[in-house]
Amino acid sequence: MSGFTEAIVFFKDNKVVKEMFFSEFEAVLDDVVGIPDFTNQALQAAFVKIDADLHVVGAVFFLVSFDETGKVSASWNIPLRHLMDRGSKGLDLGGGPIQLVCRSLCPVAWHKDQLWDPVVGDQGTFYALSKAIKKNRLGIVSRPAQAEKGKEKERHSLPLSEDVADVVPISEAVNRALEKAFQEKLASLKDEEKLSIATQAEAFRSRTDDLEKKYTKMLGEREKQIAHLKKLVLQAQTGQQSLQKQLTETQDLLARHQSELEAQVSHGDAHAQQQLDMLKEEYERRFELQLAEQLASVNQQMEQRERELLERSTQIVDIRAELRGLREQNQQLLGGDNKLIQEMGDKGIIFIAYHPGVEHLVIPPAELQEYLENANEYVAKRCEVDFEHYKLWLEHYHLPICRGLNEDGDICGEPIDKVLRPVLFRPGESDRCSHHAESLAPVE
Repeated sequence: MSGFTEAIVFFKDNKVVKEMFFSEFEAVLDDVVGIPDFTNQALQAAFVKIDADLHVVGAVFFLVSFDETGKVSASWNIPLRHLMDRGSKGLDLGGGPIQLVCRSLCPVAWHKDQLWDPVVGDQGTFYALSKAIKKNRLGIVSRPAQAEKGKEKERHSLPLSEDVADVVPISEAVNRALEKAFQEKLASLKDEEKLSIATQAEAFRSRTDDLEKKYTKMLGEREKQIAHLKKLVLQAQTGQQSLQKQLTETQDLLARHQSELEAQVSHGDAHAQQQLDMLKEEYERRFELQLAEQLASVNQQMEQRERELLERSTQIVDIRAELRGLREQNQQLLGGDNKLIQEMGDKGIIFIAYHPGVEHLVIPPAELQEYLENANEYVAKRCEVDFEHYKLWLEHYHLPICRGLNEDGDICGEPIDKVLRPVLFRPGESDRCSHHAESLAPVE
């Protein structure tokens, strides 16, 4: 990149806090050195291209995190030069419209979340960036003297004449120069307005997505609470019906006994007392017999459960031992590939997989093993849903039909609209047609 200087500028609260050459930043990425001032921090930064007149002619605004040793996180992997080459036309910071890449103007979609939008305005990010570069704290070899000499020569090259006829061409040249300057300023203002609109639109989309996730989560939690309360109400109703049945049976039994006793009393107190004693003894005998049978049955069930628990515990221990051995074998098999994966990541190779719900998924080298062990579970975590939720959404995504049950117990199968994002999918509602969705609506 002859004639240009590459540098990294770090921002905090829209102010420049540190500058370094890109070669120095590459040393940080290679874990040769760290930046102790930035330990355990996530910062906004810009990869800038500077011409010999100390004008910024290209900028990539990216995010970077540092660990407790001041080194860049292992998951960071952004092709800064590649993004710069594909950047959009931006503001004119003195050297012509810059090559601009930010969150709202990202040429590669899957790197969008790793970028940020600069503040547009008189005292915004571009002002702070240009001001810092002009101070030249990096000691860039510039050519301000040559540029000034060229401007002076250009001023002295204008022909001077006392003839009125010669004034007209000079005036026309001045008008053309003013017209050109006006057009350049107008184009710069249009680019600034375009960037401002794109930044506001991106902020609005981000805010909308956050609100959708928040209220979808709140709605899901509320539905779980309602389902739990319905279950408790159903259990209470079932228990009440059972108690009512027992009460009715007891009342009938007491009524029969009372009728029998009244009949016996009418035939004589002695005979009634004898019958009452016999009934009492029979009741006690049956009660003790029933109690003994129930106690024996409970003891037998407890012994059987204890045997089952012992067998399951033994099986769990064996399975865990076998699983531990398999994991050790898996680690040994994967250990030989970790060095190759790390070398590929250090050379800028990006691991990208396509999955429904997340589309192009950039996998950091440090998380590649987790992805290979269970791809769907890894994708579910990246989609901010649990694994079971992601599996239900995946069934709906591949076959978007109503899964409500008809009166005969069969699945409805009516085609429905496909929900493209797992976090917006609500089981039991998003996979229902309008008919079955209405049947699930609460009755007021």
